[in-house]
Amino acid sequence: MIRALQMTDLPWVRALYADFLAETNPQYPRFGPQALDRFVLVLSHALREDPTFHGTVATDDNDRLIGFLLGNLTRRLIGEPEWVLAPHVLYVVPAHRGQGISRQLAREFIGWYREHYPHVDDIEIYARADDPQWQQRGFTSFLTTVHGSFALADAYVVGKSTIKAPVMNGPDDPMNGSVDRE
Repeated sequence: MIRALQMTDLPWVRALYADFLAETNPQYPRFGPQALDRFVLVLSHALREDPTFHGTVATDDNDRLIGFLLGNLTRRLIGEPEWVLAPHVLYVVPAHRGQGISRQLAREFIGWYREHYPHVDDIEIYARADDPQWQQRGFTSFLTTVHGSFALADAYVVGKSTIKAPVMNGPDDPMNGSVDRE
């Protein structure tokens, strides 16, 4: 069954998100021991306080959660479209993949936004730069997100160097988040 996320789902979504992290082993953002607790707190807050947040869950015949899709609307400071739907995470447990569950989750998720925010007609999906699946489906890549520390911003954006010049593509590559700070 596909339905909207509820507060009572949070422990199970937390467990599935832990499985997602174990399966994907993301290098960035980094996830420490408290990340899953913070994830639940942020979801709890979003369910109560953010009218643009929505979550969709999939359950099996025994009403166990087997997948979820979470996201919210994002508002641009300048430019059009002003509002876009930003799905943040989609996960289906491996044993239930290949059954169309992701599509069912997406159908309910996007349908909810169509019903509650009919003026929003655009979606922006965060994807890794080296992941070709979205372009193959007709989406247009327009932005790459880079990450680094405030020390990098100080050195290369603000202009006040607080770090040594990084060695690119080595063990201290700033994209690995391991810049030597003084």
